[in-house]
Amino acid sequence: MKLPGGTYVHPRVSPDGQRVAFASETSKDNNVYVYTLGSGTAIRRLTIDGVNRFPVWTGDGKRIAFQSDREGDLGIFWQPADGGGKAERLTKAEEGTAHTPESWSPARDELLYTVTKSSKVTLWVLSLRQRHSAPFPDVESKLPIGSAFSPDGHWVAYATAAGDGTTDGVFVQPYPPTGAIYPVPPTGPDPHNPFWSRDGKELFYEPRINELAVVPILTPFAFGTPVPLPAGRFGSTGPAFARNRDASGKRFIAPVSAAETETGSASAETRIVLNWFQELRERVPSK
Repeated sequence: MKLPGGTYVHPRVSPDGQRVAFASETSKDNNVYVYTLGSGTAIRRLTIDGVNRFPVWTGDGKRIAFQSDREGDLGIFWQPADGGGKAERLTKAEEGTAHTPESWSPARDELLYTVTKSSKVTLWVLSLRQRHSAPFPDVESKLPIGSAFSPDGHWVAYATAAGDGTTDGVFVQPYPPTGAIYPVPPTGPDPHNPFWSRDGKELFYEPRINELAVVPILTPFAFGTPVPLPAGRFGSTGPAFARNRDASGKRFIAPVSAAETETGSASAETRIVLNWFQELRERVPSK
């Protein structure tokens, strides 16, 4: 399944698996769009003013948060996903900093986001209920952190990187934080960009550029053996860039070079494609 050609990045699937939000980044268009999967309808532009990037769905799927410079800083805004309301500010970034939304808790009331200043990236949590932001303890990086709440909201996965350009690894912490940290078994030199399966039974991450792996989550909390997955190049990004793929049930979604899907070569035009990993369940049997 494909969308019309365009320069799409950072797709995120809605909690119900029916819609995908993504950004378009060109010299003339820096906005967030929404598409209903399988509908055959046109993509719908959500944002209007400024440069808008990094869409993230709320836990109930009713709103989308995103980074925007519409009021002069790189803060975070949100607005109804159906386009029926105006954007409202959630955070205000200080001069020289950028706020990037990363993941909403399933209950919708807490947002993981990063604060980037110079070469330092720190993880924060915004509580809508308390209207207050606080640092997530002891999570700091030189590269994007790429945090993600688990589907039940009880765990947070993220990656950190040292100053030499390599990653420290992918880690999981309980939420709320207790001080416990669980390193994900690495299968490559630069594990980064973790994200959960929709049922929370697997954790995906990129061991290195052009590779994707999945690690089963065991109970009590422990990791199984990581398994490499095919077609890892689709949607691949290095550890210096935000995650460029997402999962929806048994389907995966990412921007892929249109020319690559046909000839193996690359082009600037991208399309959204689904159903990459039909052999996933054969490689990682359901528990």
